[in-house]
Amino acid sequence: MSGKRSQESWKFLGIPWEARFLLLGFTVTFLGNPSCLLSTTTQFPVAVESPPYVNTNTAIARPLGRASVPMTSLIRVDNETEEVTLSVDVQSDDAGRTLRSRAFINYNLDANEEGGFLEVFGGEDIPPGTFDEVRNIGASFSTEKLEDGCYQVALVITHEFDGIRRIPVNAADTAFVVWWMVKGDPASIDFSQCPGVPASADLDAGDEEN
Repeated sequence: MSGKRSQESWKFLGIPWEARFLLLGFTVTFLGNPSCLLSTTTQFPVAVESPPYVNTNTAIARPLGRASVPMTSLIRVDNETEEVTLSVDVQSDDAGRTLRSRAFINYNLDANEEGGFLEVFGGEDIPPGTFDEVRNIGASFSTEKLEDGCYQVALVITHEFDGIRRIPVNAADTAFVVWWMVKGDPASIDFSQCPGVPASADLDAGDEEN
């Protein structure tokens, strides 16, 4: 008889009602709210934005109707050249922000105020991505209003351009690639007068057909 009573004493209905109430409450709390346990063990990394990084080996200038020009060569244009397109491969962690580009003529790389360039042209807005994605970005500009001479040409990439000054909001969040361009007869150009070119630089005129 004592063995039988011992077994019955472990049955749920044999437990005093106060103990049954506490046991039910513990069971509902433990099994009925698994999301509370999940939130303490599952953590998702917060996306962190990084500045754009450009692969200069992929930088190409394409004067309309002419051969492509790498950064190591001079862009040659004349009055018949309607447009030049600049492009480069870029990588960045955008943290949900759009990546943007513009083309500048004679861009002052240290410019902090309006007027730090001769001309600026709109480029591309590409959707946010991550650093492991290699994307291509570019911008085009017209040479129609330029007089004969030597110019610096820059493809500038950032997450935000200032709406008034038209230059990048944050210099630390900016990447750029630079070419030099001659409009007209190269023989009549003094390359030492090209904007931003060190006096000791030796510009490669590139393909005679450019």
